[in-house]
Amino acid sequence: MLISDAVRRCQQQAKAASASITYRTATSALRRDVVASPIHNGAAGQILLTIEPARRDMFSKERRTLLDRLGPLNMGMVYVYDLAAHRTSYVQKELLDLLGIPPAGIDFDAIRERMHPEDVPNFINHLAQLASMNDDAVSDVTLRMLAPDGRWLPIRSRARVFARDASGAVRKTIGTATDVSEHYALSQALEAAAHALAIAETSERRRVGRELHDSTVQHLVAMDLSLTALERRISLHLEGGSALHDTRTALSAAQREIRTFSFMLHPPELEERGLPDTLRAFADGFARRTGLRISVDVVGASQSLSLDLELALFRVMQEALMNVHRHARARSVGVLLRYEDQQVSLQVEDDGVGLSDPAVRSVGVGVSGMQARMTQLDGRITLEPGLVGLRVVASAPARTVAAPQRPVRSGLSDADILMSAPIQGIA
Repeated sequence: MLISDAVRRCQQQAKAASASITYRTATSALRRDVVASPIHNGAAGQILLTIEPARRDMFSKERRTLLDRLGPLNMGMVYVYDLAAHRTSYVQKELLDLLGIPPAGIDFDAIRERMHPEDVPNFINHLAQLASMNDDAVSDVTLRMLAPDGRWLPIRSRARVFARDASGAVRKTIGTATDVSEHYALSQALEAAAHALAIAETSERRRVGRELHDSTVQHLVAMDLSLTALERRISLHLEGGSALHDTRTALSAAQREIRTFSFMLHPPELEERGLPDTLRAFADGFARRTGLRISVDVVGASQSLSLDLELALFRVMQEALMNVHRHARARSVGVLLRYEDQQVSLQVEDDGVGLSDPAVRSVGVGVSGMQARMTQLDGRITLEPGLVGLRVVASAPARTVAAPQRPVRSGLSDADILMSAPIQGIA
């Protein structure tokens, strides 16, 4: 009777139909699936009957026991989600207890109610990705789930295809859920420690910069004046005069270098002036001290980025300009700040010797410092040949914040303008 019904459905619907039958032997009972399939290329009305091993109940007692035993061996807690029924069909006990899920499982609407509203779109995209995945792929998503005690727990889920239906569509997925609260707490502690270190480094670098400007440079100026007085009072032979001239030349170069380094430690106020104005102010001051021609252009609508991202981009320009000054033998530098919807980038390009010079290829400390800053913000640094010299490009996702009320200041002197964060080591 069951086989006849399957044949009749196949004839009426012109598609495969199946029936599950059981027959007994002397020692056991066997289940088989009889599949009736229309033969489209043969004679009209012909149907092919095939007998296949019956699909086993996916969650028999034995399989549930197996998953329960495997759960503690994983980094996360095992669950199975039925895409066809839109509910969990298996959840490991530890996950049930963590999220307060009833033993009978939980459906899609109940899962969504327990989820942070901002994460619901990510969850829906996650399910859509699972429905279209191949058997070897893994989908990864982190969602905030409401715990019984009212806390939002960040749960990382990794899932893959577990079973498909007769048409090949994904029916069930299996995955692991991991409470990553401790990981988040450690990340926040690390960020706090890094911020405290930055503040301490800021204070120390500011002190060093002031000492260089107010003490060391003044000593050099006094030495220069003493050499001038000495030159007026005594008459030196040719070799002595040449040595005095070389000394004064080296002394002047030392004064310029120390003033430049002092300015690097006293950049304009980023928080008060914003990134575009800070880049322009620093470029103007750096150009006066080094003789470089520096242009700063901004493309796109200016955005109020997070301070850590603005600071990272500012430091990249500092590092790049210092490397140009020391190694590139360039005459001009172009700085381009580009705002896009989802990304911000900073490009520094010079007309110097490029990567062909060994001194430029060896600027590893500065480049590593720039790369470290950008990596912390999911960004990156690239060095590539420019039209003439070297092009340094820093890019990162645009992390925006509410626009702050920046105080208006004007007429700032080099001694007035101080920066609130440290500079990385200069190559």
